[in-house]
Amino acid sequence: MSDNSSVTSIDDDNTENFVENPTRELLAEGFLGFFSPIVENLDSKVKQAQLVQLNINAQLDIISAVIKDQINRQNKLDSSKLDNALRTLNIIKSKVTVVTNVLQTAQDRLQLLNQKVEASKQAQQRNNE
Repeated sequence: MSDNSSVTSIDDDNTENFVENPTRELLAEGFLGFFSPIVENLDSKVKQAQLVQLNINAQLDIISAVIKDQINRQNKLDSSKLDNALRTLNIIKSKVTVVTNVLQTAQDRLQLLNQKVEASKQAQQRNNE
């Protein structure tokens, strides 16, 4: 029985040292301090970019409607130019949609990373208490 209790006390001591390791805590704080602002900054920039993309999409919708209206009013030979312009705008709109999707994916990943950083902070705070 005494052998078993001594092994347990050694394991407890090692666990205690691991949790209270000042170097590990300093490194963790440093990493969190370094990456947290970067993640938050990227997240805000992605949100701003998404708002711009939505604005561009809305403006392209308005322009497309105006061009369609012009095409309906003008049934002349030069309407093919307007048709080409409309096609070009639709292509641009689809590209903007792709960029928006990429930005959404990037934001989702940043939010996941931010959640992990916050979880690490909370775990570190619990260990410090």
